[in-house]
Amino acid sequence: PSSLILKAIESTAAAARLANASRLESSHLQNYFDRFCLPDSIQKVIERHLSGGKIEINLFGGNPELHSDIIPMVSELKNAGHIVNLTTTGGRFLYDPKFLAEILASPPHLLALSADDFDSPEQIASFSNLGLEDILSQRNRIPFQFGQKRKALEAAYVTRLSQMHPGFPQILLNLVIHPGNIDRCEEIMVAL
Repeated sequence: PSSLILKAIESTAAAARLANASRLESSHLQNYFDRFCLPDSIQKVIERHLSGGKIEINLFGGNPELHSDIIPMVSELKNAGHIVNLTTTGGRFLYDPKFLAEILASPPHLLALSADDFDSPEQIASFSNLGLEDILSQRNRIPFQFGQKRKALEAAYVTRLSQMHPGFPQILLNLVIHPGNIDRCEEIMVAL
C-alpha cells in the first residue's frame, strides 16, 4: 500500500538529512574537495545542497505510473517539501485519459522518459513532426515484445503532450548508450 511506501520514503529522507549533516560536520567532505581539486564555487554548491534540507525523491523502477496511488503519492511528497521526480515509460498517457489531467493537477518536478531505442537523429526528427494519433498508430504497430521501441514512441507521445499543455512537468529523456546507438549517440543527443 502507498502508506507503507510513503513511510519508507520519509524514513529514508530523514536518514539522508542526518547523513548530509554528518558530512558537513566531518573532515571527510573537505578531504573530498581537496582530493578532487574542486573549486570553491563548486564546494559552496555542494555544501548548500547538503545543508538545504530538501531531499530529491526519484520514483522509478518497474513502472511507477502503474501504481494506482502514484499521483496522490507525488502530491504528498511534494507537500512534505521534497523535490519529486517520476520516471515512466509514458504508456499510461496513451490509454488513461484521466492521467494527463491528474499529472497537470499535481505534477512532479520532473518527468523522466526513456529515449534508449531511437535509431537515429532522422527518426527523432520524423517523430517530432507527427501528431499524437500518428505517434500512437506507429507505436501500436510495434509488437509488444519490442518494448524498448514502443517506449521510444511513448516518450515521443508524452513529449508532444508536454508541448501542448501549459504546466506540464519538465521532461528529462534518459538515454542508455549501447552497441546499437554508440556510433551516433552524440547526434541523437543533439536531436533530442
